[in-house]
Amino acid sequence: GLPAPQWAGEVITWDACVKEASTHNLDLLSAEQSVKASENSKLASLGQFLPQITFDASLGRKGFDNSIEGALSDPNYQSNAGLSLSAQENIFSGFKDIASVDTSNAQLDLAKAQLAQAKSQLSHDLKVAFYTLLYSQKQIDLLQTIADRNKANQDLVEMNFKGGTDNKGSLLQAQATYQESVFEVDQAKRALSVAQRTLSQLLGRIQLDPIEVGGDFDVPQLSDSKPDFKSLTFQTPAHLQSLAQLHLSESSYTSERGNFLPTL
Repeated sequence: GLPAPQWAGEVITWDACVKEASTHNLDLLSAEQSVKASENSKLASLGQFLPQITFDASLGRKGFDNSIEGALSDPNYQSNAGLSLSAQENIFSGFKDIASVDTSNAQLDLAKAQLAQAKSQLSHDLKVAFYTLLYSQKQIDLLQTIADRNKANQDLVEMNFKGGTDNKGSLLQAQATYQESVFEVDQAKRALSVAQRTLSQLLGRIQLDPIEVGGDFDVPQLSDSKPDFKSLTFQTPAHLQSLAQLHLSESSYTSERGNFLPTL
């Protein structure tokens, strides 16, 4: 078989790209951690409705000798111990506790919407990067083939020029055509390097080694029925984020208004 080109590296399929990006993409991992943090904050906000129980215990000795040796060995010292248990429950806090729970719910909804946005953006960027690299691979092979043919044509014209069957103008034109094709190959190699780095970054790789993509992915086909674009718009991550931010603003307003109400 033919030797692998110099730009080639690890061959990765579309399914492998999706699997690797799902577990290593930094933006996606950050969004997932934000959802987990919001879930924990929601659980913590529910603790405001539980009573606060305090338990204290103490054990000591008292006497006339203030030294440590006396406190430990003097039989005239008197031992004392104390235990205390107290409980406190907020009956009314100006609706700030309810607003706090509502705020944590809104933050959780916002984190989930941001996660959906991160997944959508990653899916789009990954498909673009995959096809850009696939196109660059095929483009560089095509341009290299054209450059090789132009080089062979230049050699033929140069031989004919030396034999007196071609003029100087034909030789200069053949040389210019070949140099132009060499420049296009160099441009394609630079574009290929950029495409490889872009895909590597989306995959969450630290080492940006050369990679090569292979295969393709299926593009879903739209059904024959007319899509309900209004309903689809309400399901977009951007719309869900706007609703969550509105919910968060309303909760903040309720919490601030509670500062003017008494606390029991």
